[in-house]
Amino acid sequence: MQPHVVVIPYPGQGHVGPFMKLSHLIVDHGIRVTFVTTEFIHAKLTASMPEKSPIRLVSIPDGLDPGDDRRNSMKLIHCVLNFMPAHFKDLIEKINESDEISCVIADITVGWALEVAEKMGIKRAAFSPVGAGYLAFVLHIPKLIEDGILDSEGTLIENNLIWLSKEIPAWSSAEFTWSLPGDSGDSKTQKSLFELCYKLSHYVKLCNWLLCNSFYELDSTACDLIPGIMPVGPNTFAAINWAVMPEAFGLRIQLA
Repeated sequence: MQPHVVVIPYPGQGHVGPFMKLSHLIVDHGIRVTFVTTEFIHAKLTASMPEKSPIRLVSIPDGLDPGDDRRNSMKLIHCVLNFMPAHFKDLIEKINESDEISCVIADITVGWALEVAEKMGIKRAAFSPVGAGYLAFVLHIPKLIEDGILDSEGTLIENNLIWLSKEIPAWSSAEFTWSLPGDSGDSKTQKSLFELCYKLSHYVKLCNWLLCNSFYELDSTACDLIPGIMPVGPNTFAAINWAVMPEAFGLRIQLA
């Protein structure tokens, strides 16, 4: 039976594009792909993709009203975490009844999709569209708290830089995802963003494979800080790291 992969990105800028490119690469290896996204993004994708696309597009609601601003971080995060998981679960159960799913590939920031797949006994891969350096940083958040470098709300206890390695540039508090300038006056948004980043280390433990939009030759130091990582980028059609393709995308063998 031909393997069947369900792919679900975080419904935001910078996430859908890399996941679509990843999906095309998987299709090129003879694996069927069902691409799950929100109704809002689904409409944009169907309008821009060819009618006979090899990728099957399906949608779930995001919980926002049609007129809501989907650039509002707080609203989107709330719906992604609290509204979408139940709809994804229903969709996966329905698909799996007639078209068995071999693997779910989820954006690391929608790790609840990995939880759904785990409960159903489906193999799981997490994919991070960001580089290995920042992924290493967020996966080290629990250790940074344990070591007294960050407090439980993601604030630097001392106003210093964070170094994971001498070979990786340090992070200042201004560079934290949860401290973006646009959200600087919204403590609720910052808290939600930090809680989401904190959960990533838990989500990683649920996956069979951890894929990253980077390549080892460029980010070897960061990759070495992440056990089991499989770099599969840069995730573009022209500059893909084909050396790891057999292992990362040879799912017809691993998932058969």
